[in-house]
Amino acid sequence: MQLQSPLPSLSRYTFGTGRIRATADSFAADVKLVRGVMETGVAIHTSSDYGHGGHDVQPFGGGQTLKVLHAAFAEAPTQIPKIVVKLYCATVDNARGHLELILRGLGVDRIDVAQLCTWADFADDFRQQGPRWQVFKEFKEKRLIGNYVAEIFSPWSQNALPVIQEELVDAAIFYYNLVDRQVNNEVWDLIEAKKTKVFALRTLGGICPDLDRVEVVATNAGADPMRSMLAALQGLYKQSGCRNWVEFSMRFALSIPNVLTTIGATNNLHHVHAFLAAERAFQPLPQDVMQQIKTLHRQWF
Repeated sequence: MQLQSPLPSLSRYTFGTGRIRATADSFAADVKLVRGVMETGVAIHTSSDYGHGGHDVQPFGGGQTLKVLHAAFAEAPTQIPKIVVKLYCATVDNARGHLELILRGLGVDRIDVAQLCTWADFADDFRQQGPRWQVFKEFKEKRLIGNYVAEIFSPWSQNALPVIQEELVDAAIFYYNLVDRQVNNEVWDLIEAKKTKVFALRTLGGICPDLDRVEVVATNAGADPMRSMLAALQGLYKQSGCRNWVEFSMRFALSIPNVLTTIGATNNLHHVHAFLAAERAFQPLPQDVMQQIKTLHRQWF
């Protein structure tokens, strides 16, 4: 049995849970938010270190967001969406323990897509069908996990070259938006050449928690490099004909043929519907605008 298999049909926009507060005071509102998201039918991306507590508790993070999702899923089990979850996998025991925590934490018996870290010997382990490959195969045979995607983060993106070149997993997942591309030019060129599918994290670049303020953030360059990048994109935004930066961000991501879905986090259902409206009205950005953005990316990343 091979690990690779066709990816599930996913919404072009995936709801990211990184901004769910998951505190005692916000819990009921958080569950209501997730229920609203579930009614739209979009996929959900999450991690055990999201929510109040975050990375403070080891080994798998102390976030409370899984509890929010569990409660929402329990209220409407027939509406449980496709789920993409980060899976810790430094060792076989680490992978087993974390998968058990995820399934129990969410109250489900399967996750659709597991986000795997591309550790230094990732490619060697997969080529040799080593211990971690074997446990991932076991998870797949038991229908605990549907697909595997490789997490890539700078400055370790070079580790992903053999993973992409040899097509060892079903897709790649990394921060990819107007102001961030967590792979260097060499890795990106290979992704394009191999037509590797991409899960693009952080639709808005992670710096605009309030979508109603995105215009203000974008027009005021500051010390934050991402804000400076957004300011550098102002002319292209106006040239694009987009009505707002949400539309600009969505159209950019979805204009990339490799991008299977763009993952945008918010704790506001109104913002979810703003993402979905941009998805429904999607038209590719003008080719000259896309080319200029790609040129800037080659300079920045």
